[in-house]
Amino acid sequence: MLSSVLLVAASCAKHEAIPLRVGTNVWPGYESFYYASHLGLYKEHGIKIIAYPSTSETMNSIKSGLIEAAAMTLDEAALLASEGAPVKIVAVLDYSLGADVIIGGNGVKSMKDIKGRKVGVESTAVGAMVLIRGLAHSGMSLNDVRVVYKSYSQHEESLTSGAVDAVVTFEPVRSKLLAKGGKLLFDSSMIPGEIMDVLVVRKDVLESNPRAVEALLSGFFKAANMLLAGDDRAIEFMAAREGVDKETFIKGLKLIKILDAGENAFIMSGGDPAFVVHLKQMENMFIKNRLVHNPVKLVAMLEPAFMEKIGGEK
Repeated sequence: MLSSVLLVAASCAKHEAIPLRVGTNVWPGYESFYYASHLGLYKEHGIKIIAYPSTSETMNSIKSGLIEAAAMTLDEAALLASEGAPVKIVAVLDYSLGADVIIGGNGVKSMKDIKGRKVGVESTAVGAMVLIRGLAHSGMSLNDVRVVYKSYSQHEESLTSGAVDAVVTFEPVRSKLLAKGGKLLFDSSMIPGEIMDVLVVRKDVLESNPRAVEALLSGFFKAANMLLAGDDRAIEFMAAREGVDKETFIKGLKLIKILDAGENAFIMSGGDPAFVVHLKQMENMFIKNRLVHNPVKLVAMLEPAFMEKIGGEK
């Protein structure tokens, strides 16, 4: 009997030692993962934060099992689920309040000016979503523009070189392009609540390594609290990672709403009926605009237990 117990204990210890790999791309709302790692909050649990050049690569990595968790927009999480990826949403990280944009280059002063022209956009759901919604606001559709797929790392150069006439992008490239004379044509403040970032985790990891998932979230919100409190060291670290100066990073932060642990626990647990209604509206919008391959029940994707525990500790 004792030998059996020891074997089980050894098996569990071995399982707990498996690293929790988390994929992200460049975005101010994700920087708290990196700062938490920098502070050593993840070392004990073998958590590794991995930077990808684009969300497309992040999504491919979680589908193929190269990573166990990822930060992405809600529509991208829905797309993953619609393709059969076994993921759950464990937290809402932030809302975009103007950080996702369509920016025009030379000779483009309004959304109407991009009709018939080339628009650079990343081949992800959120890129298509921003473009579709921006065009709709001006009475146009995808048929009115020439879509050119450009990865996030190509956005700045594509517009400044004239390879495209407009680009769908986000912070910090947004600030860089505006500083170079780009024209803001449309931003996510015009579609409040529609672009939110979430953390998804594979279901098997939620069951096999819940302690690491809890540590991941706890570290993120500790770092986020430091950022929201205006901690200079946190801001300087994050700005440097984003490739912008401190002032530009602070301005960019004003274009997103980072939720704290308590707010997260409240909405994830169903405390805000409007949030549930909003998720159902988003489901319909995703289907209408063909942003997902199959219908997805977003409420069913929520796993609130982790945030209920972490948020309840505050």
